[in-house]
Amino acid sequence: GTGRYADLEHLCLFKDEVLPLASPAFVREQGPFEECTDMASLPLLRSPLEPWRTWFAAHALDWPEPTDGSQFNDVGLMCDAAAAGMGIALVRLRLAAPWLDHGTLARLGTSAPFSQAIPSPHAHYLCWRTGAMDRWEVAAFTDWLRQACT
Repeated sequence: GTGRYADLEHLCLFKDEVLPLASPAFVREQGPFEECTDMASLPLLRSPLEPWRTWFAAHALDWPEPTDGSQFNDVGLMCDAAAAGMGIALVRLRLAAPWLDHGTLARLGTSAPFSQAIPSPHAHYLCWRTGAMDRWEVAAFTDWLRQACT
């Protein structure tokens, strides 16, 4: 989330970056990708979890948020769709790591703007109700999770 949790205590476990990714076949067939405009007419996979406006703004594009095409509420399904060649997904790199490691997703290109990830407005938080840390098991779990995420 964005870290705005007025009614909860929270701890930021880690931040992430986003980058447009697609299947290697999609990149070969639709590329080369050297400028943002190279993807202007291509299908952009959408998710309310990672809106494109973040990436557009970071590259000084006044493009509107896409309204056409496939939309996913599950990042894993969106990565699977991109890996299947359905389009370009804007994905947090930590969440996309399994697809990148297996070679089913790839960066669009090696030149900017496709080579450098940008900060996501979302991070990964652990949230709890006030007073929950008074319980030893909650504090122990929080310590374990914090260490596992570093």
